[in-house]
Amino acid sequence: SSELTLVSPTIDLPWDTSVEFQSGLFFFYMNMDTTDRNGWEQGLVNAAQYACSPQNPAPPGSCPFPSAIFPDPIKNINFNTHETETFAAYTQAQFQLLDQLQFVAGLRFTWEKKIRSGSTNCQYGDGSSDCPDIGLFGPGIPYRTQDFSTNRVQYRFAFQYEPTENTMLYASVANGFKSGGFNQLRESATNPPAFLDENSVTTELGARTDWFDRQLVFNMTGYFTDYDDFQAQVFDGSSISIRN
Repeated sequence: SSELTLVSPTIDLPWDTSVEFQSGLFFFYMNMDTTDRNGWEQGLVNAAQYACSPQNPAPPGSCPFPSAIFPDPIKNINFNTHETETFAAYTQAQFQLLDQLQFVAGLRFTWEKKIRSGSTNCQYGDGSSDCPDIGLFGPGIPYRTQDFSTNRVQYRFAFQYEPTENTMLYASVANGFKSGGFNQLRESATNPPAFLDENSVTTELGARTDWFDRQLVFNMTGYFTDYDDFQAQVFDGSSISIRN
């Protein structure tokens, strides 16, 4: 990643006010290769076959494994390359309105592109037959490339009031986002291949105080965040994925 930041000197404005600026550019690039494996081995096949066999002393009808799913071991090896490019431009201005009152306004524009390329090699049994079509575990997937891009404008507005040299009160509102992406494992009906951007708006109130020659520091913060398309890590019994 690389970042360029420019900071202005204090600029005097009319009515005994002033402003300071900070602006910059940001660039980020990532190229990551991943390999993972999922499926079931011969030991689980043996356990499933025993659980469903007449030799099992459990009551009839208690077999928890569908025999059609566990006749042979199955192995999926997923090879993926994940690329991310991010460009951002931002600026923030801090206005000194009164001796004790400041207003802060910031904007940031972000553009991001993500690319996922890869394939899934599925091995079933001794390899003499094709992998069955059983969702997350088969069949194999040929090499393919998927990509998406997103852009967002983010903002932050805040007031800071300092009634004494030891007290600062503030109120702010800001939005943010976390870009979407691709799940590592292959897609299936219950495991979507991609997830969307997560967006949020946060309102915050707070105080920063110090007492007795800074021997005691007491701060308070209260905030509320409203999320849209929240990204959650989900385990569905067979895989872990990110979903909205």
